[in-house]
Amino acid sequence: MTEQPKLKAHVVFGEAYMDIEGSPDEVLESLVRFLTKVYPSLGMVQRLAFSPDIAELADALTGVVEIAQGGPLITSSKPLPAREALILALTGAHVGHKLGILEKESLTGQQLKMATGKASKTVMNQLPKMIEEGVVEKLQKGEYRVTALGLRQSQAVTLAAKPT
Repeated sequence: MTEQPKLKAHVVFGEAYMDIEGSPDEVLESLVRFLTKVYPSLGMVQRLAFSPDIAELADALTGVVEIAQGGPLITSSKPLPAREALILALTGAHVGHKLGILEKESLTGQQLKMATGKASKTVMNQLPKMIEEGVVEKLQKGEYRVTALGLRQSQAVTLAAKPT
């Protein structure tokens, strides 16, 4: 069995420095610990700020949403209400964009219809409610994207949408 290559990093912050070697996850974890020690308010910021982990979101979407060049597609075998399907589709677009699969993190009404399998009227009736709730944001030219609140809610939605 071949050994995975290790990531090496040399970090300097003012007078403090650190050499790190290990897997990407180990290096990142060590880097965060280092920065929290030399810059204590960073720890406070981390506890207060919601910053969704793309890897966790992608893992949560597995078996529920597939992301292809054409956009996300709901694949859950469970029937989903329009609101949940829309959150999942928009979360899929967000993750697809962050992973470099999709050009944009936003979707049009037509793309949402295709991704969710819901009727156009259902999609277009649900979106204003979701915008008012703050889980979806309307962009220019009839495009929509999930907000931080929507990403937070998508975590619960993906659990409910997974096959049992």
